[in-house]
Amino acid sequence: GGYHSKNSIRTHGAENHRHLLYECWAWWGVWYKYQPLDLIRRYFGEKIGLYFVWLGWYTGMLFPAAVVGLLVFLYGVFTLEHCPVSKEICQATDIIMCPICDQYCPYLRLSDSCIYAKVTHLFDNGATVFFAVFMAVWATVFLEFWKRRRAVLAYDWDLIDWEEEEDEVRPQFEAKYSKKERMNPISGKPEPYQAFTDKYSRLLVSASGIFFMILVVIAAVFGIVIYRVITVSTFAAFGWALIRNNSQVATTGTAVCINFCVIMLLNVLYEKVALLLTNLEQPRTESEWENSFTFKMFLFQFVNLNSSTFYIAFFLGRFTGRPGAYLRLINRWKLEECHPSGCLIDLCMQMGIIMVLKQTWNNFMELGYPLIQNWWTRRKLRREHGHHTMANLPQWEKDFHLQPANAYGLFDEYLKMIL
Repeated sequence: GGYHSKNSIRTHGAENHRHLLYECWAWWGVWYKYQPLDLIRRYFGEKIGLYFVWLGWYTGMLFPAAVVGLLVFLYGVFTLEHCPVSKEICQATDIIMCPICDQYCPYLRLSDSCIYAKVTHLFDNGATVFFAVFMAVWATVFLEFWKRRRAVLAYDWDLIDWEEEEDEVRPQFEAKYSKKERMNPISGKPEPYQAFTDKYSRLLVSASGIFFMILVVIAAVFGIVIYRVITVSTFAAFGWALIRNNSQVATTGTAVCINFCVIMLLNVLYEKVALLLTNLEQPRTESEWENSFTFKMFLFQFVNLNSSTFYIAFFLGRFTGRPGAYLRLINRWKLEECHPSGCLIDLCMQMGIIMVLKQTWNNFMELGYPLIQNWWTRRKLRREHGHHTMANLPQWEKDFHLQPANAYGLFDEYLKMIL
């Protein structure tokens, strides 16, 4: 049946499991209530039920971390006027700094970085060390308490003795190596056999492909570095005074946006490459295939998402040289430097913009895009069958025209949370 009803659930009760789950969980009006875990498990099964248990537990455990993080930020706000570093930078009106580029960039006073120094203090102050220690303890506490929560659920849901079914040989593996069999020493049955040389030659090719794709990420980061080095002079000669006076921030902002587009494009490419390399390896069982695919996807996306952040955090401004002996790219462009207040501004912009844009894109793909697809499907069906016929279709036929589930199940959801 459908999840809507013309009668109130309080007076007439739930018409089916879907209606009950919708009224208790799957609409925005009940966001403040605890999740009905038993209903979720009954409708979706144990695997999806455990995912929502973990998601709810993780979200709840983030509250103390968020409170402590807010207190650390407020500490930075209240001690802003007493920070000796920002005070010295703001008062250094007689210290002249070298231009950040060779052309169009003017000489700067150290006091011009006053705002950046104050913003840096908001996120990097004495309480930040305490917050880092707190998060290390929080991670351990979260893991141990989750183990207890999982054990309780395993008992309540009768999953203590639950085990995965015995892995069977993949049909693709069996079709590939069915001509050569050997006796399984455990089961005593003949099974397809993959030669040692064939197996490790495939693994070698797969490892080479992984290494090549990591080099592609590094090349993309290097391209962003070249963009930052070249365009800082362009923004310094820009017509708008706002951009001209903040050419370094404008360069960082546009570079982050370009980097985000590259990340999203490479994510699509990496999924196809990971699938291709995993199939090339010819894993014997489904669990081996899933483990291999998971490793590749995590490695690709981790490197893709964090390579630019690592560059800004550990390499930006470290190899610029000194006045009169600057290190140059292709003996032409001077390498990019950090603000006198540090590279934290660039790092915050990198992480903040990518996080906001990525979360916005993910929300659109999870919520907006399926709604658009379903609306378009209903529109086509109304044109073909008419409004009256569509209204009288049975529920199973309406469900048939919904968008198909993700082929990888909850894999993408777990991957997003881990990354």
